[in-house]
Amino acid sequence: MTPSAAFREGDVVRIIDGPFVNFVGTVAEVWPHTIRVTVGVAGRPTSVELQPYQLERSR
Repeated sequence: MTPSAAFREGDVVRIIDGPFVNFVGTVAEVWPHTIRVTVGVAGRPTSVELQPYQLERSR
């Protein structure tokens, strides 16, 4: 099982590491070792690619 298997498209996640720390976004795509998350930056949706360890499910 790959680390990214814990996430699915549409999951709401919080970024816990990296330059977007504390941003909340939505999982757009899940690849074996990378997850693309859409976050709002300056009022615009922005896609960022992150490692699974940089994310946690938002509550």
